Amino acid sequence: MELNFVIQDAQNIQHMLELLDHCPPSLQAEIWSVFIAILRKSVRNLQACTDVGLIHHVLQRLPRAETVVAGSDIISFFYINIFFNFELELTALLLWQPVIYCRY
Repeated sequence: MELNFVIQDAQNIQHMLELLDHCPPSLQAEIWSVFIAILRKSVRNLQACTDVGLIHHVLQRLPRAETVVAGSDIISFFYINIFFNFELELTALLLWQPVIYCRY
């Protein structure tokens, strides 16, 4: 089912986040689960999430999220997946700058 979905407009991700703010926690967890399954199937969808700055938006919502959403592996898998799929992107390079210059 997830293979049939391509994010046409990255701004729709922000609309999804606004909608999630009004959903009960169990439904939020289910939506995140399906959304991440869709993202795993397409680098184009991951790029759309990067374009919108999804990680930033999610981190802002995390402190007020219920345990069923924030404490689950759903969100953590998303972060790991995004980070390692864009190893040569400019944003990844910016993230790695402190590591590159750090001497042990």
